[in-house]
Amino acid sequence: MVLLSRYPTPGTTKTRLIPILGPWGAAALQQAMTRRVANQIEALGKIQPLAAEICYSGGDLDRIRQWLGSAFNYRPQGDGDLGRRMARVVKRADTENVRRLIMVGADIPQLNQAILRHAFELLDQHPLVLGPTKDGGYYLMGLDVSTEFEKLMPLFEGISWGSDRVLTQTVAAADKAGLPSAFTKVLKDVDRADDIAVWRNICKNRPLTSASISVIIPTFNEEQHIGQTIAAAQTVDDVEIIAADGGSGDRTVIVAEALGAITLACPPSKARQMNLAAEKAAGRILCFLHADTTLPDHYPRLIRQTLARPGVSAGAFSFGTNVDSAAFKRVAAGANWRSRTFQLPYGDQALFMTKTFFEQVGGYPEIPIMEDVALVLRLQKKGRVVTLPDAVATSARRWRHLGAVKTTLMNQAILAAYFAKVPPTQLARWYQRSRYR
Repeated sequence: MVLLSRYPTPGTTKTRLIPILGPWGAAALQQAMTRRVANQIEALGKIQPLAAEICYSGGDLDRIRQWLGSAFNYRPQGDGDLGRRMARVVKRADTENVRRLIMVGADIPQLNQAILRHAFELLDQHPLVLGPTKDGGYYLMGLDVSTEFEKLMPLFEGISWGSDRVLTQTVAAADKAGLPSAFTKVLKDVDRADDIAVWRNICKNRPLTSASISVIIPTFNEEQHIGQTIAAAQTVDDVEIIAADGGSGDRTVIVAEALGAITLACPPSKARQMNLAAEKAAGRILCFLHADTTLPDHYPRLIRQTLARPGVSAGAFSFGTNVDSAAFKRVAAGANWRSRTFQLPYGDQALFMTKTFFEQVGGYPEIPIMEDVALVLRLQKKGRVVTLPDAVATSARRWRHLGAVKTTLMNQAILAAYFAKVPPTQLARWYQRSRYR
């Protein structure tokens, strides 16, 4: 099985959605939809023999593999229109003696294991299987590759790719070549603004259970980051995502809703935003996530395992940034030493705890700065605060203005002043002045 997808570089993917979501939001939606289809393929591979491949364009192999995991083989799509790229996949399958080949696109949120299994069953009886889309294209093509190779090539030639005639032209070419066609369920792809509701409905219809996790993200003008943060947090587990917005003037709320997050309008105070979202959250476990931070893979399992340990009141992930440099590695090493030694992780490490403990300690104190440290100190009275070896990836934007060393020294000075009982309102003024020098 082959998933054809594009690396979600802002401005180059889902371009028809850019007018409403912006380049970053459109890329994040592509990222989320691709991950969902990849998860469905990976899950199917656990119940039936399946060789799974990602055929990609854009990006590079390391970034693609980091994004979608190690369960797949990876190959570049190469140049040419969609027909030439698909024909290249078929030709390679033929040379590798593959008998049944299914190719799928990444922008079909409703595609699931049942449809994929049905496609394989149809392929046992027909040389060609197509999954029609409502706009006149198709999201799935299954081929009996043992069919004479020359008969298959007309399926990829002379097709008006991107038009509403793709399916009819493909079926006509198949009929002419003597290839009987079978069809799976008609689905809707996500190409235009009106299609976004398909993805949003799938996210909202995901059932929650008593073991669910609520990921809470305080936002304010985070259009460039919120989409990727939500896309990385979306999972097959029973997780709800809440964006608590403090009055953004950009596309933050639009992007969050497009990716299926619950959005709340809140007063512009990070502590109040998180407290309000926690009050509304359905999950018995709360994970507080900064809008420019992405969670590690399998984070729901890691969170549940950590909170199940005796004597643990809360946890966080190790600190990491999205920049691979010696300076930022030193910053991360220092932050993780502090976090583990003093059981004092910061908010950019994705703090998590049960909703019960959060309520027992009174939630976040509504102060303008250091609310995360104050919460952790309260949680320490309930039990150990664990820092996991698995790391989040936080944007390095906060360090770029003053540099890694000066920013780290400023952070440590404010921490020391906080423990010296300097009022948080004064600390907030110092912090703001240092940021804009």
